[in-house]
Amino acid sequence: MSQFAELKEFSDRVGTVFGTEDFALMLYSLVRMQRPEVMVELGAGCLVTSLWMALAARENGQGKVYAVDDGSHWPQVIGNASYPFNSDERIADYVAYVDHLKN
Repeated sequence: MSQFAELKEFSDRVGTVFGTEDFALMLYSLVRMQRPEVMVELGAGCLVTSLWMALAARENGQGKVYAVDDGSHWPQVIGNASYPFNSDERIADYVAYVDHLKN
């Protein structure tokens, strides 16, 4: 499975917390077209949009993404009953996906 397809599957699961799963694809396309060298995301939330920008930068062969979030919303996100994973599964899902991207 391609990195694009894997990230799409991941963001469809995780991006629903903030409703970013579709917006992230728009950012991916924008980064691919504009080819910025530096991207900064303030209030990164679940990192879905950051991961899409990072994939676009990798495919462009240039660019760095800096994601900043104070985490103050995480207790609310973890307690969100509409999210399809419990907190342990959610954390493991993020860690596994980010570790996978490093390889």
